[in-house]
Amino acid sequence: MHASEKDVLMHASARNVLMHASERDVLVHASARDVLIHASARDVLMHASARDVLMHDSARDVLMHASARDVLMHDSARDVLMHDSAGDVIMHDSAGDVLMHDSARDVLMHASTRDVLMHDSARDVLMHDSARDVLMHDSAGDVIMHASAREVLMHASERDVLIHPSARNVLIHASARDVHIHASARDVLIHASARDVLMHASAGDVLKHDSAREVLMHDSARDVLMHDSAGDVLMHDSARDVLMHDSARDVLMHASASDVLIHASARDVLMHDSAGDVLMHDSARDVLMHDSARDVLMHASASDVLIHASARDVLMHDSAGDVLMHDSERDVLMHDSAGDVLMHDSAGDVNMHAVAAAVQNPSIHWSMPFRIIKGCIL
Repeated sequence: MHASEKDVLMHASARNVLMHASERDVLVHASARDVLIHASARDVLMHASARDVLMHDSARDVLMHASARDVLMHDSARDVLMHDSAGDVIMHDSAGDVLMHDSARDVLMHASTRDVLMHDSARDVLMHDSARDVLMHDSAGDVIMHASAREVLMHASERDVLIHPSARNVLIHASARDVHIHASARDVLIHASARDVLMHASAGDVLKHDSAREVLMHDSARDVLMHDSAGDVLMHDSARDVLMHDSARDVLMHASASDVLIHASARDVLMHDSAGDVLMHDSARDVLMHDSARDVLMHASASDVLIHASARDVLMHDSAGDVLMHDSERDVLMHDSAGDVLMHDSAGDVNMHAVAAAVQNPSIHWSMPFRIIKGCIL
C-alpha cells in the first residue's frame, strides 16, 4: 500500500511486513521476526530473523544486524560499524575510523587517525595505514591488503581474493573461484562461486552472476539486468522501470533513472564505506552496508544504485524475507520470498503486495546519494 499523505507500503508473508510512508516513511519487513525499519526522525533500520537486527539512525546513523548475536552498527556521528556472528564484531568510527571483527579472536580495526585494520583468526592479521592504507590478512596464506595510494584489498583462501584500489577501485573475491569486482571506470562487480559471476559497469552498466550458469546483466544504455539460477532471470528496463522476482523462478527486473538492483541468491553480501572504503562479504550472514557522507547502503555508479536513497530512495534486501525496496519520489520496490514480489514506480505511484498483517512503525526518509568505487575489471 502507498499513500502520499502517509505513503505506506506493507507486505507480509507469515509475518513478513514491508512498510513505507513519505510522511511517516516507514519500511518494515518481518519473516518470522525479520524486521527492517527506517525512520527519518531517527532513521532506523532493523532486521530480525531469530534476533537478526539492522538499525540505522540518521541522528546517530546506526545500523545493526544480529543473527544469533550478529550485529552491525553504524553511526554517522561516530561512524560505527559492528558485526557479531558468534561474537564476531566489526566497528568503524569516523572520528577514530575504527573497524573491528572478532570471531574466535578474529579482529579487524581501522582508524582514520592511524588507519588501522587488524584481523586475527589463528593469528590472521589485517592492517591499514593512513599513510599507505594497507590491510593484510593471512589465514592459511589468505591475504588482504589495502593501500590509500592504490587502495588495494586482497584476500585469498583457496584462491579467495579481494582487491580494491582507490586509484582503480577494484574489489575481487574468490573462494573456489568466487570473485567480486567493481570498477568505477566501468563499474564492474564480479562474483563467482562455482562460476557465480556478478559484473557491473557504469559505462556499460553490466551485472553478471553465474552459479551453474546464473547470470545477471545490466546495461545503462538499455539498463538490463539478468540472472539465472536454474533458469532464474533478472532484467531491468529503464523505459519500463520494472522489478520482479520469483522465488520459484527467481526473476528480478528493474529499470529507472537510478537503475537499481541487488540480488543475494544464497547468502551473497557486499559492503562499501566511502569514508573507510570498506567492502565486506559474509556468505553465512549476508550483510549489506554502506554509509559515510549520508548514510548509504550499497553501490551506486552515476545513477546505478544498490540500496540507494535519494529523496526517500530506499532499497532493501533480506535473504530471509528477500526484500528489495526503492523510493525515488516515493518510488518503492518490494519483494517477498513467499510471494516473491518486487515492484517499482518511478512516478511515485503505489506498489502493493498481499499483506497478511498490518504494521505501523516509525517513519523513514532517506536522502543519501552516494560515492562510487572506481576501478577496473580484473
